[in-house]
Amino acid sequence: MRIRWLALGLLVAGTAGCDALGISAGNDEQRTALVTGGAEFELADAFSGRGVGTDIPIGFINPYDEPVYIVNCNGQLAPLLEKRVDGEWVEFWHGISDMCLSPPIVIQPRAAFSRLLQVRGAYPGRDVLPEWASSDVAGEYRLVLNSMVFDFDPDGRPFGTDVPRSARTSNTFRLIQP
Repeated sequence: MRIRWLALGLLVAGTAGCDALGISAGNDEQRTALVTGGAEFELADAFSGRGVGTDIPIGFINPYDEPVYIVNCNGQLAPLLEKRVDGEWVEFWHGISDMCLSPPIVIQPRAAFSRLLQVRGAYPGRDVLPEWASSDVAGEYRLVLNSMVFDFDPDGRPFGTDVPRSARTSNTFRLIQP
């Protein structure tokens, strides 16, 4: 896992990183700016046997000519994991964060942002949050960061114009159980 994280960091740091991470200069529907540091992540015990989790390194390179802002609380992100179920993408896990509004994380044009997300979820009905949508956690996923906007306004609701969903949706990856 550490090797994947280091490799992602080196790719993001380099100017050739955009090409290596699959970021194109196409229109908004073709851009892939959010990537995970691997194609497969192994789930492990979480919450003393009441759930499972893993760490997922992510990277985002801003393909736009304007800054992208990530709305957050004390640097915490609240991503969404969608799972492919019967050929459809369904919301399967929501990250949680404290209820505050910190200064946004600002990603300048062509600049990079990376983070190690700790994804932990309880099985349904275990009185622990966040929780998975079902106990069948293994499968194909993609990650969505819903808190990415242009033109951040702390007094507005919403806080800005949403970055196109295609740019804030990751590549697909698999969560596997040992």
